[in-house]
Amino acid sequence: MITLFELTFAKLIEWLPFWSYVKLIFTWWLVLPYFSGAAYVYEQYIRPYLLLGKRVLISSTS
Repeated sequence: MITLFELTFAKLIEWLPFWSYVKLIFTWWLVLPYFSGAAYVYEQYIRPYLLLGKRVLISSTS
């Protein structure tokens, strides 16, 4: 996902000299269990869509 962002906004990122540090900190936030970044992203952004899809699937089979 980060690579897709980098490829899409390559010209803009060229002007940000600290982009590699931002990417490193974001990756650490996601990976290190102390921060629970991956759990936060899952709970806030991924899980609601999975539950919505589950509800749609259940309602379409009833």
